Amino acid sequence: MEYPRLVIAGTHSGSGKTTLSLALMALLARQGHDVRPFKVGPDYIDPAFHQAAAGRVSRNLDAWLLPEETLRDLFCRHAAGGDIALVEGVMGLYDGLGASARCSTAHTAALLEAPVLLVIDAGGSALSAAALVSGFASFSPHAGPDGAGVRLAGVICNRVSGPAHYALLKQGIEEHTGIPCLGWFAKNGLPALPHRHLGLVPAQEREGLQEYLARLADLAQESLDLPGLLAAAKQAPPLRALTVTPEPRHVATLRQPRVRIGVARDTAFSFYYQDNLEMLETLGADLFFFSPLRDRQIPSNLDGLYLGGGFPEVFAEALEANASFRYSLKNALERGLPAFAECGGMLYLCAALHSTPPGASEPRCFAMSGFFPLEAEMTARLQPFGYATATLLEDCLLGRAGDAFPAHEFHYSRLRESGGGTTEHGGSSPCIRMDKPGGRSWLGGLRRKNVLAIYPHMHFHGCPRAARSFIEACRNSGWREERT
Repeated sequence: MEYPRLVIAGTHSGSGKTTLSLALMALLARQGHDVRPFKVGPDYIDPAFHQAAAGRVSRNLDAWLLPEETLRDLFCRHAAGGDIALVEGVMGLYDGLGASARCSTAHTAALLEAPVLLVIDAGGSALSAAALVSGFASFSPHAGPDGAGVRLAGVICNRVSGPAHYALLKQGIEEHTGIPCLGWFAKNGLPALPHRHLGLVPAQEREGLQEYLARLADLAQESLDLPGLLAAAKQAPPLRALTVTPEPRHVATLRQPRVRIGVARDTAFSFYYQDNLEMLETLGADLFFFSPLRDRQIPSNLDGLYLGGGFPEVFAEALEANASFRYSLKNALERGLPAFAECGGMLYLCAALHSTPPGASEPRCFAMSGFFPLEAEMTARLQPFGYATATLLEDCLLGRAGDAFPAHEFHYSRLRESGGGTTEHGGSSPCIRMDKPGGRSWLGGLRRKNVLAIYPHMHFHGCPRAARSFIEACRNSGWREERT
């Protein structure tokens, strides 16, 4: 099928690809185009900005968390019917696992046979920019299903001094590489997005986001060659799915009763892959969203809970203040309600969270739900992180001991026993082992009653057995009888 598409890549992190992606999405959406946004890698924050800019849910394409054929299938499913698919890359174009291009933006572009738009930092350069582009165009260590590597379809020059500077850059790049320059942004011309420890401050917390996106669209309209960009997207060859992936809701097990799963979603807990939520629905779950910040108690008549990641440390004071919700959550879990918690959700299930509130200079201790008799504390340094294979060390609601799935871990926190005794898993018996490519391993995870809490995140399309196991655990836990 025809899927007009572009992968927006940078030469390095901080080159401006996120801002350019948002500017282009916002401009095309404003002009009436049906834009389908995607993000390379495991990041949760950028896709929320994509959704605000494009008016469509953004999907993650991660070659570690997903088999290659599944990644391509999901792209085809979600790009179908749109006018253009825009895929924001991660880090530099070829930056992947270790010194390889595996799981890089280039890897994903090759899998999608997608033209690449390269964003370069052109500040302080002239003809040297052509050498940079030439190197990126000729260096292609990862080939796609058709044997072809990365094809640069155009260049965007960022941090340009002005029109005369851009004219020099354009002339040099096009004469020496044959790759067209399709626009530019001035030095200090793109308004910056605020950051904190996990990346950008999430879209849900950004005041005046629509005004910001409108400003980006204005800048894009002034300085980008939109006809050239659209033409480059249409040069993408026809793409077919490699396998047949069922559509959401079409393969639910009709003979089994559907289960009711509550999903924590607000500004404190917002890290969910939309494809994960849809897979749970496909497998027989009805989802009910709730807010640990605002609701007074968990929803009634649930069969299970999904507590995703986010920023409980930023909202720790408000989470502590909502004591009635914390009590209702702990009470239900103590009585046997199945629950799966990832990262920030796991911190909320601990007894306390040590965090420095916004605007404060010293950390404070905030009461959390208290289901696990451990404390969580924020750290200045990133803890064990990155892509890894997670192996279950005991039977739990995600599967049997020995089951393994691809995962990603990224956090600035650790668990400890009350009063000290910090360990990687809070002094309790670990229930998962994380094995990184290259040999490093660590233990973690918490399990008690029908609750599993872990730091790593997973994509259910990369481990459908775990998703099915979660649904079955909710269906067969005995909690239904307990609550009646």
